[in-house]
Amino acid sequence: MFWLDRHGYSNILVGDYDPQSNAEPHYSAVTSKISRMGDLMDTGGLFGNGTDPDDAVDGMNEQFEDKGYEAHLEASYVDLSEESNPGRKLAELGAAGYGKNLLLPRLWHYDAEGDHIGGHIVTGTSAQGTTTGRSYIGFNDPAGAPNGGGGDIYTQSPFGEESYELGTSNGDGARVIGYKDNNYCLEGVFVIKRLTNVS
Repeated sequence: MFWLDRHGYSNILVGDYDPQSNAEPHYSAVTSKISRMGDLMDTGGLFGNGTDPDDAVDGMNEQFEDKGYEAHLEASYVDLSEESNPGRKLAELGAAGYGKNLLLPRLWHYDAEGDHIGGHIVTGTSAQGTTTGRSYIGFNDPAGAPNGGGGDIYTQSPFGEESYELGTSNGDGARVIGYKDNNYCLEGVFVIKRLTNVS
């Protein structure tokens, strides 16, 4: 939503703030916007059950409609847990919109026993799938340590652009090799499709 607000879809998130700043009044402004989106998406929060993809899609589309962009933007979700070449699929999804679609990969986090313990959503910046079946993904991570980010998904910090190879799927998505504790898998992707050309 922050990216859209700054790239042709003004007023999706009203206000003058820096989404990468921990300083006030930016932090409080961004926190209130995240809270609003969480409400729209029925997010369970830190100790809840997270966000169901269908609820997230409904929340995004509700926000687009509330701001008058229902004819210009449409959110959907694509499950990638069984995709044999997720990098290629991401590249296809990204190029399919009017201009380029916005992709928000959904990363699931697992513990050492393979139990799902959380997740994280990032903003896709690149994707590639080779003819030999190798897949790569790039994304802006608000928890990224580069560029001054703290590497903590629970704090607001500068985005870090990161790239990773995707490994084999455990049935819940391809492992994002080297990301954080190496126990994150690409479960799916939210696709915000640009239905019209807005510069």
